[in-house]
Amino acid sequence: MKKIIFVFAGAVALFLFSCGNDKTQASGQDTSSGSATTVESADGSSLYSSKCVSCHGDKGDKGFMNAADLSKSTLDHPGIVAVLKNGRNTMRSFSGELDDAQIEAVAKYVESLRH
Repeated sequence: MKKIIFVFAGAVALFLFSCGNDKTQASGQDTSSGSATTVESADGSSLYSSKCVSCHGDKGDKGFMNAADLSKSTLDHPGIVAVLKNGRNTMRSFSGELDDAQIEAVAKYVESLRH
């Protein structure tokens, strides 16, 4: 029984460690030709999928670890941007990981999840 509890606790810890902690960023670079080109707009949907889905779910209503139900959020755009930049409750900050354009793109995508 202790072994089962230990394995379960390890699995939970591993999942929590990886929850929203994807360090890959949309680089906005085309390296196929060897030269870097900046992409004008960040893809909010892709960033949401890589950074947010594990806790908020595809539709924003998963609620893992008490994550806010984004489909029912009443935050305005500046409020969503502030939460993304600064974190809130158990949600971590993305300011050191995403640039302003990427945060804006995710905020716009989050707004699209509302019913």
